[in-house]
Formats: sequence, C-alpha cells, structure tokens
Amino acid sequence: MVSICDDMTVAVLAGGRSSRFGSDKALARLSGRTLLRWVVDHFRDRCGELLLVVDRRDRFVMPPGVRAVVDRFPGAGPLGGTHAALEEASRPLVACCAIDAPLL
Repeated sequence: MVSICDDMTVAVLAGGRSSRFGSDKALARLSGRTLLRWVVDHFRDRCGELLLVVDRRDRFVMPPGVRAVVDRFPGAGPLGGTHAALEEASRPLVACCAIDAPLL
C-alpha cells in the first residue's frame, strides 16, 4: 500500500499508567484485538513513520514497522509524550494520537 503522507510521522502515545482504567489500556481488547494492534494496523501504511511513545522501551514487543520512543519526562502526561515524539520524528509533519482512540 502506498503511504497517504510520506512526509508525516504518526506518534501513538502509550506511556501512561492507565491508573483510572485499572490495567494497561494498550493491551485492552476491542473486537478481539488489542488497542495497540488497532492503532498500529490503522496507521502503519498511512504515514511515512510510525512511533510508539512509551515510558520504558521494554513495555511492549514492537510490531514490525513501529519504532519505540521513550518519554523523556515520565509522568508529564500527553504533553511529555508529544515532546518525545517531536524530538524523535524523522518527518517534517507530526500527528499524535492516544492509544485509547483506536477508531480515530
């Protein structure tokens, strides 16, 4: 599949503690797939680069075509994750989405 936007990095923010949710949201299942898989499957062929912003590199097994980026300011929420994405993105355009928005 040809990328819709080769000049765009999509950063999926998945470094939160999910404390109110009670378990890791990225691993929660929706229609048989984890939220992580939903988001990766949706964006993998639609952008030039796909990043997964996490609080620690070993949190998830990285799916093919996804690069892990470690949050530089743990506990700073989505703003900290967005900062890490902007620092690491190799494309001039960056879009961020939360792991718990699989149908975005």
